[in-house]
Order: sequence, then C-alpha cells, then structure tokens
Amino acid sequence: MEKVLVAVITALLFLIFPAKGQEAEVSWGIKGGANASTFRDRLEMDGRNSIDYNLKAGFFFGGLAEVRLSNKLNLQPEILFSHRNTGIEIDGFNINDPNSELDYQAVRTESFLELPVVLRYDMFRIFYSELGLQLGYLLRQKEEVKQSSFGPHSSTFEDYDRVDAGISAGLGFRLSPKFNLTGRYLFGILKRDNSVSSSVIYGGLEYLF
Repeated sequence: MEKVLVAVITALLFLIFPAKGQEAEVSWGIKGGANASTFRDRLEMDGRNSIDYNLKAGFFFGGLAEVRLSNKLNLQPEILFSHRNTGIEIDGFNINDPNSELDYQAVRTESFLELPVVLRYDMFRIFYSELGLQLGYLLRQKEEVKQSSFGPHSSTFEDYDRVDAGISAGLGFRLSPKFNLTGRYLFGILKRDNSVSSSVIYGGLEYLF
C-alpha cells in the first residue's frame, strides 16, 4: 500500500509543479454539499445476497485550488472532510449458524479526510467534465444498530483499514464566475477490511475567491 501511495503522490506532483513553473493562474475556493454512500460488494450464500448495502445521505465540506493549465483544462486539488453513511441489512442469515435466521439492520457512519485531485475539461463555456484520483483516510467508524438479536445498540470500531482510494468522475455547471454546481462519483479501487469497496455520489456548490 505504501508503494501505491508514493506512486500516486509522485504523479500528482509532476502534474502540479509544471503548472507552477509555467506561472499558471491559480484560484482558491471552498466547497460543500451532500453525499450518498454505499459499498459495492455483496456477501453471498446459497446463491443469494446475504448482506445488502443501501445508499444513505451524508455531507462534505472543504477547500480547493483551481490551477488553470490551458484555456480548456484545469487541475483541481481539494482537501475535504466527508461524513458518509451506509445502510446495512442482513435478512435471514446468521453467520455463526447458517441454519437459523437473524435479521440485522444498521447504519455505518464513517468520517473521512479526503484528497481528490481531478482534471477538468471545459466542454462548453459553462459545462465541464472531470476525471481524477481520490485518496481517503478514515478517521472514525461507528455502527448504529437498529435491529439485531441483541436489540438496538451502538458499536465503535478500532481495528479497520484506514486508507481508501478510488477514481473520481463528474460533471459541473458554472453558475457564475464565482459559483460552480458540481456532481461527482467515486469508484473505490481498494477493498477495505478485505471485503468492501467505496461507492459515493457527491453533489454540491463551489465558491471561488
């Protein structure tokens, strides 16, 4: 994992420093909005899904830099705090005793520090597309159990994979020279805890100073 992170960071530095050497125009800003997250993977038993992960709403906010590389191409690194929620349902499956049924419903909450870096291409004067990479560091994880054989309760985890990484793609609309309306999807490429990969939709507003 350390080698992967070093390679990604090195690639990003090669993108950023040439832009600075060319005295590229840099704008600073803030952004925030809502997200909806889930996990892509499923645990199957007897040919059916035993664990279902459902989209739940959360939020994000942070800062950004917009580096203009050309008339149509921008590089945008960001630093974000993201609060993700994911619904978990286990219907008719007891992992300790497959012959007995256990209904389980919970919401897993994860707090992330996220570092997206995307390239934005202006397709038209007010519309743009974007593609890039995102690294994440999991600060805290908690599960609020709504239904289980032990009744409702909360669980806070200490032993889990903290590093997340994925590919980001999205579209945006320039409302004005200062405001952008953005939509983005994160496709996780790492399996955290050897089982799940991130799947997150972001929608929000950006303000450039």
